[in-house]
Amino acid sequence: MNNPDDDILNTNKIRTLKRKYESLLDEISIHDRLYYKESNPKISDFEYDCLKAEAQRLHDILENFYSSIQDTAIGDDHAEKFSQVKHFSPMLSLSNTYSNDELVQFANRIKTALPNYEISYVVEPKIDGVAVNLIYQHGKFYKAITRGNGTVGDDVSKNVQTIDIPLSIPDTSEVIEIRGEIYIDKQVFLEINKLREENGEEAFANPRNLASGTLKTLDHHEVAQRKLKLITYAIGYCSDEKFALQSEVLEYLKSIGFQSQEKYWRAKNISEAWDYIRRLNNIRENFSYW
Repeated sequence: MNNPDDDILNTNKIRTLKRKYESLLDEISIHDRLYYKESNPKISDFEYDCLKAEAQRLHDILENFYSSIQDTAIGDDHAEKFSQVKHFSPMLSLSNTYSNDELVQFANRIKTALPNYEISYVVEPKIDGVAVNLIYQHGKFYKAITRGNGTVGDDVSKNVQTIDIPLSIPDTSEVIEIRGEIYIDKQVFLEINKLREENGEEAFANPRNLASGTLKTLDHHEVAQRKLKLITYAIGYCSDEKFALQSEVLEYLKSIGFQSQEKYWRAKNISEAWDYIRRLNNIRENFSYW
């Protein structure tokens, strides 16, 4: 027979977890505003990821006790001064991990979901910049949109056109979404900060913040002076089915005039992928971007 005191203790424990979860969501919301809206984060990516992981852990516990529990928030970089455009296909944020064990768990989930397939992997650098979605219609540049909330983003077409991107591509698809990362070269970032310090201005904290803030500037002449760059790495919606492999996507993007990853590896299994990740970590400082 259950002890009523045990039930009370368990109920109090669950209520305490719920309060902790709600407090954590409030804290994450503050950091989301600083990161997405103000381009001025106060904690590292690793610290933020730890907060998100803990929030997800608590969410998974609490949904066993509550019929409805608030989901962990998705970041939104929308700025009021820009018009909004809907992505043809959702532009989701990336999951991440810092351990080989979690990578193996990821591989095992794929094997369970696709038992009859032989799974290979592509390992490529993740650039510290701002995600953007370029839309082309019948080979002509149409719009450039920020990730926003994953469904709707800001129209930053004029600013993106200051970057060296093709305004027409040899692709006859009715619609194709080309996705990439806008960034600032290490050397350009250092030069900008040196000039600011010489003028008695506060230096920018990091290149990602500078790239994000620049992309959301209304004066596209000022944007052009910052020398933003774009590396493409994915295709979202495409009216024509073209590819079976991520490596084919990367090669295709290069072939139609986009800057794509300067180095990536094809791995035949998750163990080999982890070896390439370690190799990438050893040479990451050699890239021109963070």
